[in-house]
Amino acid sequence: WSSDVCSSDLTAVGTSVSFTCSGGSANNYTISNTGTGTLTISKAVLTITPDSKNVTYGDSAPTYTFSVTGFKNSESASTATNYVAPTCTSTYSATSAVGSSISYSCSGGSATNYTITNSGTGSVVISKATLTITPAGKSVTYGDPAPTYTFSVSGFKNSETTSTATSYSAPTCTSSYTTTTNVSSSPLTITCTT
Repeated sequence: WSSDVCSSDLTAVGTSVSFTCSGGSANNYTISNTGTGTLTISKAVLTITPDSKNVTYGDSAPTYTFSVTGFKNSESASTATNYVAPTCTSTYSATSAVGSSISYSCSGGSATNYTITNSGTGSVVISKATLTITPAGKSVTYGDPAPTYTFSVSGFKNSETTSTATSYSAPTCTSSYTTTTNVSSSPLTITCTT
């Protein structure tokens, strides 16, 4: 017995391809290759995995990106027939608080020869923005009591201020000045600490 050889021409997904067999032999039989079979092509699966993003409080929403796995035949998003990327969104906004647990996912997307699976989620991690404290310069006359130390604050987001930023606590500013500090010691450094 020598088996038949069967072949077909593979085409696109959704196509039913007929195939035939030829050859084959057996001592006591004549081989008749008159029938045809049908080969149905199903879509391969592309898996979408959103990338995690890092932002600073007050930043605008990042560009959401993702990786795609499952391409066949060395194809890519650029070469797969009629590939359309999914869309990714989240609830993040510039006012989202540090420590918020924000995840995002993707939906949609299509390709002629693939099914798109959007089962994964990514996360948006929010870091604290930076406030810069700048002590104001002060002048005193020898023997005067220490001045009231003041400062400016820059770096607020979302039009916030010292009055509106959540849980804002002002720093304390000090210097080594006392009423007995000699004129020759000036200028003295004013520092602010939280």
